[in-house]
Amino acid sequence: MSDFSKPQTSDLFSQVPGEINSIASDLALGLDPALTSPKNIPTNAIRWNSANGFWEKLTGSAWGALTAIYNIVAAQAVKLQTPRNITLTGDLSGTVIFDGTADASIKATLLNVTSTVGTFGSSFAVPVLSVNAKGQVVGATTAIINVVNLLGYTPVANTPQAIINALGYTPANAANLGQNWTITGDTSKIYFKFNGNTVFSINSSGVANALSDIGIGSV
Repeated sequence: MSDFSKPQTSDLFSQVPGEINSIASDLALGLDPALTSPKNIPTNAIRWNSANGFWEKLTGSAWGALTAIYNIVAAQAVKLQTPRNITLTGDLSGTVIFDGTADASIKATLLNVTSTVGTFGSSFAVPVLSVNAKGQVVGATTAIINVVNLLGYTPVANTPQAIINALGYTPANAANLGQNWTITGDTSKIYFKFNGNTVFSINSSGVANALSDIGIGSV
C-alpha cells in the first residue's frame, strides 16, 4: 500500500526507495481502486475506476467522474446498453426496437376510424360522407338522386287528362288513355306505356326518348 505523504525527512534512508517504488507502482496501475489502496492521495489527483468504466478526479474527500466534472461527451455511442422500443401512438401505430447499432425505421399503420368500407355512389346515387375534425372520413352512405327534382316536375298520375297535360298535346287515341296508358319509373327513367308497351321514356337528365309512335306521333 503506497502512501503519498512519503517519504518524509524522518524516514530511514533504507525506507525511501520502497516508498517511492510503491507510489510509482500504484500510479502505473492508474490508482484503480480495484487494484490499489493508496493513502493520502492529493486533491485533484486522477484515477481510473475499472468498476464503473471511467476516469475520476479527487475533489476534496470524494471522487467524481471526469465526464460530469468537465462535461465530456463521448465521441460516439456504439450501442445502447439496453435496447429501447420506439412506438407511435395516436392516429398512427407502429413500433421498432432501437439499440444504436444501425438505422431504424417504423412501419406506420393508420388506425381505422370506421368499419364502413366499400364504394359509394353511382350514376343515379351520390355518396354522403361524414368527416371528423381531422379530415378523416368516419362514415359513408348513399343517397338516391331525386328524379322529380332533376326532371323539374312531378310525374303525373295515370289519368287521361293528366297524361295529356304531361305530353302537351292530345294523342290520337286519347279515348283509350284511361285504360291503356300507364306510367312507371325508377331512379333512372320515367316510362310512358301504352297497352304494356313503352312508347317513350324520360331519363334523369330530362331527355325524352321515343321508342314507338303508337297513337302519339313523334317525341
